[in-house]
Amino acid sequence: MVESPRRVDGLRLEEAIQPPIDRQQRDIEDAQARWQDYKDRKKGNAKMALTRSFKETVQARVQCDPAFREELLAEGGDAFLAGDIETGKVILRDFINATIGLWARMG
Repeated sequence: MVESPRRVDGLRLEEAIQPPIDRQQRDIEDAQARWQDYKDRKKGNAKMALTRSFKETVQARVQCDPAFREELLAEGGDAFLAGDIETGKVILRDFINATIGLWARMG
């Protein structure tokens, strides 16, 4: 039979007998780590594993989804018309790069 750990004031016995300064330091370090994680996520620097690049994802989607292809082209044009030239360039560059292979295959 497995014994459950003894608890004192909601803490496991091992934690309860630690000097208060050690528990306090551990709590401070945990809070600092959570705060740093929050700031990273807020800045967009969250640690996330990427399986493939955005460029490859856009190319794959453009090649298999005509509606996405049309919307990407329209979004690039809309950005230009709204005066956001840089965004329009980026979107249209992605569209052109993604469709070059598509049109070459279609002959």
